[in-house]
Amino acid sequence: MDLNIFDESSMWEAAQFPKVRVANLDRTKLNKQQTPYMPNIPSVPVCSKDLLPSKDWEREFLADFSDLRMVLSSVELSNDHQLKSLPSYKNKVLWEKFCFGSICSLSSDEESCPLAKEKEEHENDILEDLDFEFTEANKLLKTNDKINCVVKESREDPLGEIRSAASPLVPVMLSLDEIARATVFKYHVTWLEILSSLSKDRAVWLFALCAVLDKPLDAGTSAAARALLRKCSSLRAGKTGDDEELAMLNILITIAGKYFGQAEDLTT
Repeated sequence: MDLNIFDESSMWEAAQFPKVRVANLDRTKLNKQQTPYMPNIPSVPVCSKDLLPSKDWEREFLADFSDLRMVLSSVELSNDHQLKSLPSYKNKVLWEKFCFGSICSLSSDEESCPLAKEKEEHENDILEDLDFEFTEANKLLKTNDKINCVVKESREDPLGEIRSAASPLVPVMLSLDEIARATVFKYHVTWLEILSSLSKDRAVWLFALCAVLDKPLDAGTSAAARALLRKCSSLRAGKTGDDEELAMLNILITIAGKYFGQAEDLTT
């Protein structure tokens, strides 16, 4: 075959095809197999208007909370008064024991293993060292006018029994750096998410940690604040009357939602 005739034939054949060819696909079959890029996150639970705080209360509380954070940020503990025996911020289990006196997130098998018992003895030694450090640090608090308005008189034995819960005293909060504060805050949110109610001890710890978190929040801490808002809103939505827990929930919801800006879709 003459090459010229072949070229002309090929060019004529190619000219018969459209420049853009569209494949007719059944997209319904593809949609069923596709994984959504963004998860379908439900909206923040809402509750009865009778359970919501007033706008005036929110404004006054946010102003007071901002003043508290400013006071705490202006106070610095000297090296001699910082608590050097606090648990490592990487040790989630020890922090749960330190804050609440017991570990609720471990299974019975984990608690009975030999390594866990050996680790418990080491952790108790750390808590014993903290007893002395609390006493020394609180001497500074009694003579510091800057934080006299935000800390109450500490008891003689701040830790009490080794297995009792520790309070989020100012020396504890100020001895943590910004990474430790954010990490411990995430721990507390995680622990709260599996519970069906908010105890006073947990509310006090969450409030104290929120008072020292650095702004602006990083992505992980923002997600934890959002999770705190959702959990507290869910607990509030299940309530039928006014009580102490409702007051604590409203405080944490206002902090997470209004102060830290996580309540974009929360109608109040």
